[in-house]
Amino acid sequence: MISTTHRVACFLILLFASLNVTAVEQNAASAPEGVTEQAAAPHSPADEKRLLKRFANIKTVTAEFTQKLYTSESNKPQVTYGKLLVAGGDKFRLEYTKPYEQLYIANGKEFLFYDVDLEQITIKPQTKELANTPAMILSNPIIFIQKYFVKLSKESYYEEYILTAKSDTVAYAKILLSFKNTRLKTMLIEDSFGQETELDFTKIIYNKKIPDTVFNFTPPEGVDVISSVLKTKAPKKDNEN
Repeated sequence: MISTTHRVACFLILLFASLNVTAVEQNAASAPEGVTEQAAAPHSPADEKRLLKRFANIKTVTAEFTQKLYTSESNKPQVTYGKLLVAGGDKFRLEYTKPYEQLYIANGKEFLFYDVDLEQITIKPQTKELANTPAMILSNPIIFIQKYFVKLSKESYYEEYILTAKSDTVAYAKILLSFKNTRLKTMLIEDSFGQETELDFTKIIYNKKIPDTVFNFTPPEGVDVISSVLKTKAPKKDNEN
């Protein structure tokens, strides 16, 4: 449960962390190495461009979400609730608030994971932690069209994009992104094990100013802190022995 939550959290973080796609980046997108033109034929360039446009010019994101995890072990989904704040492309704060509490924070240098029930905090270098997650392929929206076939399946009040993996080496076999009034409303993720995770977003706001203090965190007293981040000492002054 925790490992699945961790992967989904990283997915959310990386999905929103690099949303500001420029026109230059859109035009630079191309098929990934190893994918031939014939293999990439089912894609729709118009749908790809439209999807990238949905992620353009977004500087910050705040939202609340309901997460439902569907597994073969139960007929009922495991439901959790949380909220998300992202700013500047490399700063984020993701909190699971119910039925358990977990906190993910990145300040551009360090990645912090706080499990409230375990009273334990893990701190890692941010780039290293994100690089070690399967969701790293989603750290830039352009990779959507490099790793996935994109198809716009519905147009009305909602736009639904079905993303199907171009190879079985991709962590997520299928992703569905649903937008309402140009804002992300629902996301459905299917992993290589057949597990499905649905995320429904509410109170989503783009480009709201978020203070830097939101991305700082002081560990509570008595909590175990496990850190792999090397702290450098300030250089000694010349007059010091």
